Amino acid sequence: MRRSTPLVSALLVALAACASGPSGGPPEGFELVYGQDFEGDAWCVDFGASDPAAWGPGTVDGNGTAALRGPALRAGPWGSPGDFLWLDGVVLGDFVLEFDVLVPEGGASEVDVYLAAESPERFVYASLAPRATERTHDVFRVDHAAPLAISRSRTFGVALTPGVWHHVVVARSTLVGRVTVAFGDEGVALTAGNGALAEGWIGFGARGGAARFDHLRVWAPEFSMRALDGLTPPAQSRR
Repeated sequence: MRRSTPLVSALLVALAACASGPSGGPPEGFELVYGQDFEGDAWCVDFGASDPAAWGPGTVDGNGTAALRGPALRAGPWGSPGDFLWLDGVVLGDFVLEFDVLVPEGGASEVDVYLAAESPERFVYASLAPRATERTHDVFRVDHAAPLAISRSRTFGVALTPGVWHHVVVARSTLVGRVTVAFGDEGVALTAGNGALAEGWIGFGARGGAARFDHLRVWAPEFSMRALDGLTPPAQSRR
């Protein structure tokens, strides 16, 4: 398993000139809210799943991961991605989130990050995909309607090389009014502004096939705990 890499320096600039990333300490005023390396199956109780049967513990070269076993049988609300995990009950405004993701051969076609779930049909997500289209590789807001692209900037896409661990870093600052999403050595892939700055739950997932997730870290200056009515699923599958 690859080691988690330091935060991209551009993301720290977006967080109001923070002095250093997690490798040398958290951004100024931020604390580690949650960390998870997905060993064993105890982590399951911390997360909710869009489809509990599709998610569970997995391993890659003997290392524990959160495993998305295959594509969703149904689409998410209003045609959004249907496969995701969310950190149960933790509501965040400003935060830095990082995790590693691996897509196996023939696996997922995009990786998704949920930035602010306010209700089951009101949320923001970032799509990281090999090709930028009207429906992929952008930041989207769902508000009781089909996903609306709200990015300020985006690249042409990211290289989801099969079998390779990629590092994803998301930073959101309400003070600066900016969200940045970075992917591996490619740097900042997406940025967004006001439409992605609401408080809410955060999560991650993929569309179109299997994926593995590891080394999740969340930093924030503060957070609250609140149930998201209508989204809490049955107990997580532990097959």
